[in-house]
Amino acid sequence: MFVIVDAIATAGEVIPLSLRAKWAVQAASTALESAPILLDGQLELDREGKKVMVSGHAKVQVQTPCHSCAQTVMLVVDTDIALTYYPRPRTTAPDVELATEELDIGWYDNGRLDLEGVLAEALTLASPNRIT
Repeated sequence: MFVIVDAIATAGEVIPLSLRAKWAVQAASTALESAPILLDGQLELDREGKKVMVSGHAKVQVQTPCHSCAQTVMLVVDTDIALTYYPRPRTTAPDVELATEELDIGWYDNGRLDLEGVLAEALTLASPNRIT
Protein backbone atom coordinates (compact mmCIF):
# COMPACT_ATOMS: atom_id res chain seq x y z
CA MET A 1 0.00 0.00 0.00
CA PHE A 2 1.45 3.31 -1.05
CA VAL A 3 0.65 6.66 0.52
CA ILE A 4 1.20 9.91 -1.36
CA VAL A 5 3.39 11.94 1.01
CA ASP A 6 1.95 15.33 0.01
CA ALA A 7 -1.57 13.97 0.66
CA ILE A 8 -0.89 13.14 4.32
CA ALA A 9 -3.20 15.43 6.30
CA THR A 10 -1.72 18.16 8.48
CA ALA A 11 -3.30 16.49 11.51
CA GLY A 12 -1.73 13.18 10.47
CA GLU A 13 -3.31 9.90 9.49
CA VAL A 14 -3.99 6.65 11.31
CA ILE A 15 -3.75 3.40 9.37
CA PRO A 16 -5.24 0.37 11.16
CA LEU A 17 -3.44 -2.98 11.02
CA SER A 18 -5.48 -6.18 10.83
CA LEU A 19 -5.72 -9.51 9.05
CA ARG A 20 -8.21 -7.83 6.68
CA ALA A 21 -5.48 -5.53 5.31
CA LYS A 22 -3.80 -7.68 2.65
CA TRP A 23 -0.75 -5.39 2.43
CA ALA A 24 -0.19 -5.72 6.22
CA VAL A 25 -0.53 -9.51 6.06
CA GLN A 26 2.04 -9.55 3.23
CA ALA A 27 4.40 -7.31 5.23
CA ALA A 28 4.16 -9.58 8.29
CA SER A 29 4.61 -12.70 6.15
CA THR A 30 7.72 -11.22 4.55
CA ALA A 31 9.26 -10.07 7.83
CA LEU A 32 8.45 -13.18 9.88
CA GLU A 33 8.60 -15.78 7.10
CA SER A 34 5.18 -17.17 8.08
CA ALA A 35 1.61 -16.06 7.57
CA PRO A 36 0.25 -14.24 10.62
CA ILE A 37 -2.59 -15.74 12.64
CA LEU A 38 -3.00 -12.48 14.59
CA LEU A 39 -2.26 -8.97 13.36
CA ASP A 40 -3.32 -5.91 15.30
CA GLY A 41 -2.26 -2.31 15.82
CA GLN A 42 -1.94 0.90 13.88
CA LEU A 43 0.50 3.12 12.06
CA GLU A 44 0.34 6.86 12.66
CA LEU A 45 1.68 9.05 9.87
CA ASP A 46 2.79 12.64 10.48
CA ARG A 47 4.48 14.93 8.00
CA GLU A 48 6.72 17.98 8.31
CA GLY A 49 7.41 19.15 4.77
CA LYS A 50 8.96 16.13 3.02
CA LYS A 51 9.86 14.37 6.29
CA VAL A 52 7.43 11.59 7.29
CA MET A 53 7.35 10.21 10.81
CA VAL A 54 5.75 6.80 11.29
CA SER A 55 4.83 5.78 14.81
CA GLY A 56 2.42 3.31 16.29
CA HIS A 57 2.24 -0.22 17.57
CA ALA A 58 2.01 -3.66 16.00
CA LYS A 59 1.31 -7.07 17.48
CA VAL A 60 1.76 -10.09 15.24
CA GLN A 61 1.57 -13.78 16.04
CA VAL A 62 2.85 -16.53 13.74
CA GLN A 63 3.57 -20.21 13.95
CA THR A 64 7.14 -20.86 12.87
CA PRO A 65 9.76 -23.58 13.23
CA CYS A 66 12.20 -23.45 16.14
CA HIS A 67 15.76 -23.08 14.85
CA SER A 68 17.05 -25.56 17.43
CA CYS A 69 14.56 -28.43 17.35
CA ALA A 70 12.45 -27.73 14.22
CA GLN A 71 9.23 -28.04 16.24
CA THR A 72 6.51 -25.50 15.49
CA VAL A 73 6.46 -22.70 18.05
CA MET A 74 4.35 -19.60 18.51
CA LEU A 75 6.23 -16.34 17.91
CA VAL A 76 4.70 -13.08 19.09
CA VAL A 77 6.21 -9.79 17.96
CA ASP A 78 4.73 -6.96 20.01
CA THR A 79 6.49 -3.69 19.20
CA ASP A 80 6.25 0.06 19.23
CA ILE A 81 7.15 1.70 15.92
CA ALA A 82 9.12 4.93 15.48
CA LEU A 83 10.66 5.40 12.03
CA THR A 84 11.41 8.48 9.93
CA TYR A 85 11.46 8.71 6.13
CA TYR A 86 12.86 11.29 3.73
CA PRO A 87 12.90 11.52 -0.08
CA ARG A 88 15.72 9.38 -1.45
CA PRO A 89 18.69 11.66 -2.19
CA ARG A 90 19.54 12.10 -5.85
CA THR A 91 23.25 11.72 -5.37
CA THR A 92 25.89 9.34 -6.56
CA ALA A 93 28.03 9.89 -3.47
CA PRO A 94 29.74 6.78 -2.14
CA ASP A 95 28.07 4.84 0.66
CA VAL A 96 28.59 6.34 4.09
CA GLU A 97 28.44 4.66 7.46
CA LEU A 98 25.42 5.66 9.53
CA ALA A 99 25.60 6.62 13.18
CA THR A 100 23.42 4.72 15.66
CA GLU A 101 20.91 7.58 15.92
CA GLU A 102 20.44 7.48 12.13
CA LEU A 103 19.39 3.82 11.94
CA ASP A 104 15.68 4.65 12.19
CA ILE A 105 15.80 6.71 8.98
CA GLY A 106 14.54 5.36 5.67
CA TRP A 107 13.83 6.67 2.20
CA TYR A 108 10.83 6.97 -0.09
CA ASP A 109 10.73 7.39 -3.85
CA ASN A 110 8.61 9.46 -6.24
CA GLY A 111 6.67 11.12 -3.41
CA ARG A 112 5.19 7.79 -2.27
CA LEU A 113 5.79 5.92 0.99
CA ASP A 114 5.44 2.12 0.82
CA LEU A 115 3.58 1.15 4.01
CA GLU A 116 4.09 -2.56 3.34
CA GLY A 117 7.84 -1.93 3.38
CA VAL A 118 7.56 0.26 6.49
CA LEU A 119 5.69 -2.42 8.45
CA ALA A 120 7.99 -5.20 7.22
CA GLU A 121 11.03 -3.16 8.33
CA ALA A 122 9.54 -2.46 11.77
CA LEU A 123 8.67 -6.14 12.33
CA THR A 124 12.06 -7.32 11.09
CA LEU A 125 13.84 -4.93 13.46
CA ALA A 126 11.72 -6.19 16.38
CA SER A 127 12.11 -9.90 15.59
CA PRO A 128 14.61 -12.21 17.30
CA ASN A 129 17.62 -13.31 15.24
CA ARG A 130 16.99 -16.96 16.17
CA ILE A 131 13.79 -18.61 17.26
CA THR A 132 14.41 -21.16 19.99
